Amino acid sequence: MKARVEGFTITEFKDRFPEAQKQIFQWVRQGKIRPLKTVWAAKFEELPQGMVKLLKGESVGKLVTEVVTE
Repeated sequence: MKARVEGFTITEFKDRFPEAQKQIFQWVRQGKIRPLKTVWAAKFEELPQGMVKLLKGESVGKLVTEVVTE
């Protein structure tokens, strides 16, 4: 028995980027897929901790920082 698993690199399909972008944007508009993001509320002096969160992988998708004033 044999099995073959083969990956691909995204640059193999660079000529199809415009087509893919158009399709993905359509799916987002239709609500079929949602971009992932983590919203983090922080005081101004805590903003450097946001970089630490990024480097440690403590967020999913895009990390959005909401600056709060308290």
